[in-house]
Amino acid sequence: MGDQKENNLSSRIDELEKRVKALEEEKGVPSKKDESNISTPALRQEEAAPPDDDVTEESKGFELNEQWLNRIGITLLLIGVAFLFKYSVDQGWLIPPIRSAIGLGIGVTLFFGGLQMNTDQSPLKQILMGGGIAAFYITGFATFQLYSFLPSTVVWSFMIIVTLLALSLSLQQDEAVLSVVGTLGAFGTPFMLHTGGGSVVLLMIYTMLVLAGVIVIYMQKGWKSLLWTYSLGSAAVIVVGIATADTSLESWMLQAGAVVWLLGSWLLPVFRNVFWVSDSKGWGDPGKEQKRSQKKIRPNPSVQFMVVFAPLLMLAVTIGIWELSMVHAGYVAMGLSALAALLYRPLTNNQCTGLASTHMLLGLGMLTIGFMLLLEQSILFVTLTVEAVCLRYIAHQTGDGKLNIAGHILFGIVVLWVVEAFAYRPGTDPLLWNVRPFTQLGVIAVGALVIPRWLSQTKLKKGYRIVSHLVFLIWMYQQLSLIENGQPWITVAWGAYATILLILGFIQFGRLMRLTGMATILLVVAKLFIVDLSQLQAIWRIFLFIGFGAVFLLLGYYGQSHFMDKKDGGELSNK
Repeated sequence: MGDQKENNLSSRIDELEKRVKALEEEKGVPSKKDESNISTPALRQEEAAPPDDDVTEESKGFELNEQWLNRIGITLLLIGVAFLFKYSVDQGWLIPPIRSAIGLGIGVTLFFGGLQMNTDQSPLKQILMGGGIAAFYITGFATFQLYSFLPSTVVWSFMIIVTLLALSLSLQQDEAVLSVVGTLGAFGTPFMLHTGGGSVVLLMIYTMLVLAGVIVIYMQKGWKSLLWTYSLGSAAVIVVGIATADTSLESWMLQAGAVVWLLGSWLLPVFRNVFWVSDSKGWGDPGKEQKRSQKKIRPNPSVQFMVVFAPLLMLAVTIGIWELSMVHAGYVAMGLSALAALLYRPLTNNQCTGLASTHMLLGLGMLTIGFMLLLEQSILFVTLTVEAVCLRYIAHQTGDGKLNIAGHILFGIVVLWVVEAFAYRPGTDPLLWNVRPFTQLGVIAVGALVIPRWLSQTKLKKGYRIVSHLVFLIWMYQQLSLIENGQPWITVAWGAYATILLILGFIQFGRLMRLTGMATILLVVAKLFIVDLSQLQAIWRIFLFIGFGAVFLLLGYYGQSHFMDKKDGGELSNK
């Protein structure tokens, strides 16, 4: 009886499951079993599937195209506004206040349209707000220069308000484009509202005030676009001021402006980079493209460039302001070199090795410029050679790649200068009464004997010695050719030099020196047949051919016996 009830219950359950399954199939709902077997793997497969690269690249390309479309669009729009102002003046449309009101309305529409946009539309938002600020500047310029219905004080106040609005909103909205447009407008305002007069003193006071405000924003945000904008913009203002300055007061104000410019373009960005390395959270990101994980390895490229650009331009500006002589300009270069050298150790101690190397290069470059402006040629040869030796030693001790390259470049310049000087014949004065040849000989000796000691690569050592060898041969030719009937003495000097090289190669210095000596001997033989045979007297030809023939035979005999002795002793040289 119990079994029958159990069977009836089982059959009812089976019937109910069939009915539920039938209802689910009618409604299109999958069963739990199907879900467990089908849906879950499908879901996992969907989760595991990697993103479509084509879709990602397409979206990136669209974003890039969208940015360029925005920039092109706002540029064309602003140009159209400028054309509208000009055309309305030519056609006599409307009264001047209405024209300015139209321009102001376009600026307000662009500016507030961008201000109301969401942050996820940041590129377009920046373009619209920056375009609105630019429209305000165009309107102010047109109102003052084309329409002239408002006093200059009102227009100046309007332009200053626009600048303050752009700079303050750049901080609030964290948008670099607003600060860039505001800075350009601020530096351009004195020229947009120029009436033919004006004071250089007032221009520099205004420029220094703008620089001070913009530098504060840069120190807080670290926008590299802002650094480039205020450095180049203020430099252009200073250059224009130099062209129009007449009085001593104006010159001093220009110099003060140049000092503030140097402070904001070189020293403060460097200090900001140092502080950022030690406290990145407090100083923000010095460049959006630069990752914080790389802050101790790769310093800000814009700051690196300004380290070199700003002092060089400062030197040129100072010379232009005061019309300095070469001596006084050399003193200025020396002062900038000392300032760069003073910053080297603090930067190294603060883990800014890249900036430290750049300052070392700057100091050496300014030192070289100072020497060239201050010293006469012979002393300059010696000074630059000593500087090249010191630079090579420092590069060897520190392992700095930049200093290594700079050392090669500096010594290469000195060697080229020596070779160029060979073309100048200093009369017929005896060798001992002329200082120049000895300074040239010192450069050759440094390249052959001193600098290779601090080179790690064998090929570079050989290169320096081979170049020095060739320059020495030219030096001997140039000096001995000044002597009357100097051609045979050139042959004698070259032959004696080749003999010394061969002997030293046999005794101690090995195969490379022997090969150099043999190459020099071949040069001597070529000169004997090509030059001496046709130009020298018979007695000289006899002396040279017999003498060098005997010497070379003796050297060949010595070399053969030298190697045979080593072979017999089982010590064949591998040099």
